Amino acid sequence: MKIISFYTENGEPKSGLTPVITITRLTDNVVVVNSYAMTELSNGFYAYDFSSYTEGHEYTIFVDGGNLLSNFERYKHEVINKIDIYQAIDFIRDIEGGRWKIVNNQMIFYKSDNITEITRFDLKDSAGNATEVEVMDRVKI
Repeated sequence: MKIISFYTENGEPKSGLTPVITITRLTDNVVVVNSYAMTELSNGFYAYDFSSYTEGHEYTIFVDGGNLLSNFERYKHEVINKIDIYQAIDFIRDIEGGRWKIVNNQMIFYKSDNITEITRFDLKDSAGNATEVEVMDRVKI
């Protein structure tokens, strides 16, 4: 995973910096990258290849652009949320590939085996009443 930071000085892209990045894994508060230098790309952009990134973990990122910048422009921070992209893709594949069934004012989604239930939605009409006809809204339960 590439992490990119953009730096300016007085609003203009700033080249020639030596920013350093620190990354902490939030699940156990371990610093996995400690003040590593970033690579200058161009026009104020700097990159770090976060090769030790592990899917499913949450990280904080802190980048120090160096003392040539004012404190306002010097520091950058970000959080990488724990999104399991493979799980998300599987969920979408299951929703699209399996059976959809309306029962008792609910839409039920099944995996592609058409047996294993994934999720349910309450179905409502335009007035917010439960319905199986003229559905205007679905609400995940």
